[in-house]
Amino acid sequence: MQPYSLFGEDRRPGARSSFVRPAHIVFASTLLLGSATGLHAQVDTGSLAGTVTDASGAAIPDADLTLREEATGVTARLHSGKDGSFNFSPLKLGTYTLTVSHDGFKQSVTGHLDVSIQSRLEVSPHLEVGSAGEVVQVSAGSELLETRSSSVQQLVEERTINALPLNGRNATFLAQLSPGVTFAQNDARGLQASGSFTANGARRTQNDYLLDGMDDNAAIADLVNQGQYVVMPPPDALREFTVQTSTYSAEFGHSAGAVLNVSTKSGDNKLHGNIWEYLRNDALDAKDRFVLPSQQKPAFRQNQFGGTIGGPVVIPKLYDGRNRTFFFADYQGTRIAQGKTYTSTVPTLAERNSGYTNLQDLIALQSGTLTDGLGRVFPTGTVFDPSTTRALPTGGVDPITGLHGTAGAYVRDPFYSGALGGVTNFNTNANRALLNQIPGTRLAPNAVQLINLYPTPTGSTLQNNYVSSPVNRTTTDSFDVRFDETLSQRDSAFVRYSFVNTTQVVPSPFPGVADGSASRPGNGRTQSQNIALSETHIINSHLVNEARIGYSKVRDTRLQLNANTLGIPAQYGIPGIPQIAGNGGLPQFTFGQLTSLGTPGTLP
Repeated sequence: MQPYSLFGEDRRPGARSSFVRPAHIVFASTLLLGSATGLHAQVDTGSLAGTVTDASGAAIPDADLTLREEATGVTARLHSGKDGSFNFSPLKLGTYTLTVSHDGFKQSVTGHLDVSIQSRLEVSPHLEVGSAGEVVQVSAGSELLETRSSSVQQLVEERTINALPLNGRNATFLAQLSPGVTFAQNDARGLQASGSFTANGARRTQNDYLLDGMDDNAAIADLVNQGQYVVMPPPDALREFTVQTSTYSAEFGHSAGAVLNVSTKSGDNKLHGNIWEYLRNDALDAKDRFVLPSQQKPAFRQNQFGGTIGGPVVIPKLYDGRNRTFFFADYQGTRIAQGKTYTSTVPTLAERNSGYTNLQDLIALQSGTLTDGLGRVFPTGTVFDPSTTRALPTGGVDPITGLHGTAGAYVRDPFYSGALGGVTNFNTNANRALLNQIPGTRLAPNAVQLINLYPTPTGSTLQNNYVSSPVNRTTTDSFDVRFDETLSQRDSAFVRYSFVNTTQVVPSPFPGVADGSASRPGNGRTQSQNIALSETHIINSHLVNEARIGYSKVRDTRLQLNANTLGIPAQYGIPGIPQIAGNGGLPQFTFGQLTSLGTPGTLP
């Protein structure tokens, strides 16, 4: 059996391969030994194997086999073994033509053989007796039987990736079409929006993401990209991918969930490409159900634009890379401006206008009553004076009101502008009007200043009385560049570099230092990179070395809106708060049922 050089090696029975993938830097060097036929590890490639026979079914040894990739013209050659068997492996993804010839037999040509990720196709050429100049064309229109793998997997091809509608042009959503796979539970981090999924009941963090055979798993998986992967090229840059959910072959052992194995496109002998622009706009949307009738619809504008180009590397008068050197590149930009509707609780207008001395709205906008240890009835929302807290003396007669209660029970009087003696029912109209009048001297000036940071309400209720729709802005730029090279009859290689830069500004429900933001995701920038380099060298007809190295990196910075605004706590009489650049703003405060004020404690 002779070696060949189509991005792969001569695989023999009994050979084994290893594939080691640490989290961020991946290196795999596979040394394969053996002869004739066999099954071997192929992370993002395929194989084509079978037996050459004559019309009677007898094996034909030493038949000449040529496998040609139709798009690039790159060819591979080998001879069938003594039992007529052959095995082209690993094969770069693509469509191939297999030509088989032998002295005394007509030449057999089988075209349009599609090799996909992890496919191990079986082809059995039958040679007819005749002149070598005669050719028998064999159609491969029917799907070839997969006989060499027991893994349960779903193949998603290029046509499917580009034809099906995808939210945000994220091909990861197509994994949810596979058996045993469903979307992941949503949470505050928005992971569901990234296409995050679960397989066979395993957690979403137990899935394994591969890009061109290299590790693509994000160590920090809940940031701006809000997914478990480092990078995911746009659909137009993907050749195909598979989702494997059980009975993985030996080269997969990273996770207990599914394996999402993605392969990017490469160039061929024809220059080709495309451009796109996808638009979504609030003019086409219905109004948010939580937006008040008097308010406009929240803004929403999403633009995704970009293009791809691929082909042979040709430098006029210097280099012609047809049938040898190919490139593929893509770029996608995403611009999203989306109004985010917040429903918050702020002080009522009457409370604010009175300097928080008139808290009548706490009673007027609520219903119900409560009873204390003296049997006094109060309307819900009554504010009690903490300085009047006392225990009833022996005998149970309260010296302040003259009312009877249980000895030792603690009671407290309300803020009430009338006389307390003998009053048992504060829920009458006359008595309700005298409640919740707070003396201004009892309020700390810095506390009033802090509460004044809240905006004026947009509604007249006690709770959920402030609705705002500030604009959330996301800017993403990404690109991928790949080169494939047939170095010689014994060497082939490819290299790919992917880069994604995302900046996100998540507005707060309140203006200025009042903030009130949620703990995630915050504002900042995420940069993601993934590199894959592969080189295959045929040492001799029995020995092949395939080496791969990969590198992944995610750098993320999350800051609060007022991260570089320093000295804010001191302005409100709050000493001792250390602040440096990146950790400024107002600390978080909580006032009863009001929405929290200031910056969440999880940032930066």
